[in-house]
Amino acid sequence: LSGEFYQKNDLRITNDYLTGEADIVHDDHGRDTKCPWSIEQFPMVESHARQMAVKAGYEWQCRGYMHLYDKSRWAVDYCLMETPSELIPPWEMESDIHGIPLMIPIEQRVTTVWFERDLELEAKIVQKCKAAQAYAQELIEAWKKEKQA
Repeated sequence: LSGEFYQKNDLRITNDYLTGEADIVHDDHGRDTKCPWSIEQFPMVESHARQMAVKAGYEWQCRGYMHLYDKSRWAVDYCLMETPSELIPPWEMESDIHGIPLMIPIEQRVTTVWFERDLELEAKIVQKCKAAQAYAQELIEAWKKEKQA
């Protein structure tokens, strides 16, 4: 839709705190795709998509990817597609919930939300990860003392 060709990324990046394998990594940005199961779950406008992305934690996922892949911005692309028949639960086979109304042109079946890199928020991610690692180590040591005594 943007006229750019993207290829699925297969490179997993890991550092001391995070690991991730982003959907798409481009020269100056990255993208994560989300495919809602029905038109009812598809955000038709950017403001709704942003609310959904933030509520679902995708903003933090994007921030983690920006940190790992060293990119200045990251997108969440909500893509409206028909659910493959093999993924539709048997009790929903007769429903049209997973179909796409033909009146929605293909170029209107993607809603994109952009997040800009924020190094202060990334520092908070690292701080939280360090605290979580320290807490996990405390639990491991307590377990060793209790269970191996």
